[in-house]
Amino acid sequence: MDTVRLLAKHTDNLVDELWYYIKHGKLVQTAVLLLGAQKHIGTRSSCEGNGKYYKLDGFAITINQIRDHTLQLEASQNRKNDKEQEMEKKLAHTALMLVRAVALAGQVLDAYIQSYLKVPNCFFAVAVPNIPVQY
Repeated sequence: MDTVRLLAKHTDNLVDELWYYIKHGKLVQTAVLLLGAQKHIGTRSSCEGNGKYYKLDGFAITINQIRDHTLQLEASQNRKNDKEQEMEKKLAHTALMLVRAVALAGQVLDAYIQSYLKVPNCFFAVAVPNIPVQY
């Protein structure tokens, strides 16, 4: 997660990366990016409207992208077979719930995960015996 946070800090298009993962059904990558980069996704984008600049919530942008994608899927029902259409809808709904969950409870989830990521050095000595471990 620390690596994701560091990369997120130096990436300008996190919302685009997030959307790429969602659009291609990569839910694990989506979850990792959401959790690791949530602080940056929350208020990373800006746009111009009527001569004014607004800070946009990346979570809201992503939720709108998912919604628009779902509407497009509904409109193009005759173009794809039913199984493929249904799978894309389920992926979109799952991604939507994932984005909303991290938007609402991401900080708490991140703190919980961080508290359990502390792995003792002895684990590495057993799991990777060919690499010397300093105690």
